[in-house]
Amino acid sequence: TNGKNRISRNQGGQCVARKDDIMKTWYCVTSSFDDRGRAIAAITATKEAEECPESTYTNTSRKDIYNDWFGSEEEAKKWVEQARCA
Repeated sequence: TNGKNRISRNQGGQCVARKDDIMKTWYCVTSSFDDRGRAIAAITATKEAEECPESTYTNTSRKDIYNDWFGSEEEAKKWVEQARCA
């Protein structure tokens, strides 16, 4: 390989990095969908790590909250736009 990270998603939707032991910046998108159909999404965190952090899901009495991690800021921004249009 050329030493660059390559990011893809496995069948479960988790992001996977193939790399040469290089630390990578991961971008977290937090999105919430309330019971009235409103959607809010934004890039809320970054993290330096070799592997993609685990995405999480929380269900509350009024909304569902997702924290999804992406391997590039561009991919995270696209996800934010898609979530806002949901």
